[in-house]
Amino acid sequence: MPKLSIHRAYRGKHILLTGASGFLGKVWLSLMLDRIPEIEKIYVLIRRKRDTGAWERFEEIVATSYAFEPLHRRHGEALGAYLAERVEVVEGDVSLPDFGIDPEAAEDLTRKLDLIVHCAGLVDFEPDLREAVETNISGSLHAVDFAKRCQRAALVHVSTCYVVGDIREGMAPEALAPDYAPNGRPMDAEAEYEELLSFVKTASLKDSEWVDEARRRAAGYGWPNGYTYSKSLAESLIRKRAGDLKYSVVRPAVVESSMHYPFPGWNEGAQTCAPLSYLLGTWLRFFPINTRHVLDVIPVDYVCQAVTVAGAALMEGCASQVIQVGSSQRNPLRLDRMLELLNLAHRAHWRQSASPLERIFLSRWDSVAVSQDSPLGPESLRKTAAAVFEALRGLKERSPKAIHEYLNKALSSVNKAKWALVKTEKVVEVFAPFIYRTDFRFVTEALAKYQIEEEAFAAKPEDIDWRHYIMKVLEPGLRRWCYPVLEGKPVEKLSAPRGFRIPRGDRPGLRIAGRAR
Repeated sequence: MPKLSIHRAYRGKHILLTGASGFLGKVWLSLMLDRIPEIEKIYVLIRRKRDTGAWERFEEIVATSYAFEPLHRRHGEALGAYLAERVEVVEGDVSLPDFGIDPEAAEDLTRKLDLIVHCAGLVDFEPDLREAVETNISGSLHAVDFAKRCQRAALVHVSTCYVVGDIREGMAPEALAPDYAPNGRPMDAEAEYEELLSFVKTASLKDSEWVDEARRRAAGYGWPNGYTYSKSLAESLIRKRAGDLKYSVVRPAVVESSMHYPFPGWNEGAQTCAPLSYLLGTWLRFFPINTRHVLDVIPVDYVCQAVTVAGAALMEGCASQVIQVGSSQRNPLRLDRMLELLNLAHRAHWRQSASPLERIFLSRWDSVAVSQDSPLGPESLRKTAAAVFEALRGLKERSPKAIHEYLNKALSSVNKAKWALVKTEKVVEVFAPFIYRTDFRFVTEALAKYQIEEEAFAAKPEDIDWRHYIMKVLEPGLRRWCYPVLEGKPVEKLSAPRGFRIPRGDRPGLRIAGRAR
């Protein structure tokens, strides 16, 4: 069993991070700056947004994201100076060759870097094909090319366990198969990529049609959506193009609220479990879930620990080509248990509600699992609501004006219910591969083989107490930071000390190639 000291492996090293503005990237960066101060320098690739430069964006991220709360708590007013010594912001774009970094700056990085951690990528399950190709595929290949240019840098590429595709059941191995397609259809990854580049460049489609095209291409090879299709294709191309490059692919399962770092429950956005959990806490009573199946959920800080271990193993010469990070092999969470615990969590919340209706009824209104074709499922209820709406509209046309006001109120209520069910049906459709159609476990042997000297970096999914995690960690985090996104409400932000700033002297952030420095 290989022994690893995380502190020793990272001492004095230079690391380039992409995707620092994303959920996983922020937590990993904060963790490294907080727990491994021996790192010499972390170069953070940030894309300019209109009139906001890279440094300004990075300052805003650190000042407003709760992912960096431990750093603010530890360093206080001295945090800016601490970051100035350990972070260099590089203005660039993963969709461009060499990340779009100024040639002189890129050349300097190729001499210094020991490790590239590529976290950048779209996490939308139903992406626009153009964006999926540009970011998830081309961006990953740019990371490979840049790493190969470096004198000694290795590459950690963050993917997803769900590249396995729409298989029905079984154990998903930690393996990187060339030209992989889940349904066995012959696949030439290079030819597929070239065809995608040509299609994206020449096709003229509406925005919604680009999403449909991604879904269509994915289904043709056995992936459930454009996200898993693009991530899997990127993996195949990395394997083909890596050559002598040292690299590890880290595949997390469903990444959710942190267990410990930056603190229990931290989450953001509205992906993964948030829409499902949200719907289960509404008046929706019947939900299509296969209760016998397992949903592989893993806290974000466990994934960050795995990424850290993968990087250390690469730099110490004992790397695994693929590291899967999940719970389904060692500590499976069945969907019936998850449904039960989410119901309990929602009950506890609604018992504290100011509304008597919610306190009395929603606190007892548990969701119940049904089959996908059940007459009580969202699709059937939506069709029923649509039929009722049409019947009421027809009744209004035949009725005297004296009762139109009452019928208008009824029409409005039924119409709201219909569109709520349309949204619910779409959520169920997106998540069906994970909660209904498939049941597989992800092998997680690679990470377990390492003997980590620092216990804080040893991710152990077998230690997760699911009752505690779902009721006390996951659900409160979703309610605080993710549900507001789904409801179109402002999301709570961290309030850094007034006047927080990272001193940078004359360093404006290394600019994108071709632009003035």
